[in-house]
Amino acid sequence: HALLANKVREYITSNIIVGEEEALELFLFDREKVQIEYLTFAAEDQLDKVTVTDQETEDFFKKNVKRYEIPPKIKVAYLLFETSKFMDKITISKEEIQDYYESDLDRYKQPEQVHASHILFSVPEDATPQKIEEVRKEAEKVLELAKSGKNFAELAKKYSEDPSSASKGGDLGFFSKGSMVKPFEEAVFSLKLGQISDLVRTPFGFHIIKVEAIKKAHTQTLEEASKEIETQLKKVQAGDMAAELSEQAYDLLMEGKGIKEVGTDLGGALTETGLLSVTESIKGLEGDPKVLSSAFSLDQGEILPTIETSKGYVVLQVMDKQPPRDPELSEVKEKVEHDLKLEKASELAL
Repeated sequence: HALLANKVREYITSNIIVGEEEALELFLFDREKVQIEYLTFAAEDQLDKVTVTDQETEDFFKKNVKRYEIPPKIKVAYLLFETSKFMDKITISKEEIQDYYESDLDRYKQPEQVHASHILFSVPEDATPQKIEEVRKEAEKVLELAKSGKNFAELAKKYSEDPSSASKGGDLGFFSKGSMVKPFEEAVFSLKLGQISDLVRTPFGFHIIKVEAIKKAHTQTLEEASKEIETQLKKVQAGDMAAELSEQAYDLLMEGKGIKEVGTDLGGALTETGLLSVTESIKGLEGDPKVLSSAFSLDQGEILPTIETSKGYVVLQVMDKQPPRDPELSEVKEKVEHDLKLEKASELAL
């Protein structure tokens, strides 16, 4: 299809001839500029000149009642089986830790890492050869100071143009190969501890690099990794326990048991909300909007099957559901008055 369109386009345009006069007109039009002055009459600036009567407010409300429609709302109760609360109930054996360690040994291999600081002299992408040379000479002066024994961190604070590291004395922390642009990486991994590089050119500019520390490549021992492994296994097993209890809670609710009773029996934390619209958040689950949006698909009394959240597993029941409705004027009077005033103010501004 695209090939056919291109052929048609070429056929149509191949017979078009543009004269010098037309080309000149387009050239001038593209470069023509105009200076203007303008006045702005904002509706907000006229609000203090506007008043509205109760009758006007009522008439405006009746005419625009759908604008103020109260959205559907629901009230929910939910049980949260929080993964972290089950961590203390889990015991991990030494054998489990060793099995996990041996099954994923590559995970505990640490590559060589270097802790480096640098001083950056930025070179713009469109810099002229003259500008590049100016920056180079400035960098060479600072390089001489660094190699003469001047405090590297103080030089970085004074001269470096790297906004993320200059205030920290040029400190880049530890990093392994593959983290930096190639010229920088090749230079830093060829230096010895405490050594300062010559000028290194990268797409960012000229760098002076100092190696602060070196961590040789090594594999974490079982002893070094055991605490991390134990925590990871506890999280997994605690999550499984929370999921299993939430499933039991769902089954009991489906059998007709009350949510409060189920929470007490199984150890789920019960939370009940007021009426919520779909744009609001459920208390305690603010980071999981999917729970509320899923609940809106249910009718009153229905139960939301187990759903995983950032904290653990949730079972939810809709306790009340209200359809969208037209409000009474008293519920939205302040908003109606503001909108009417703004409309009048717009007329004044016009």
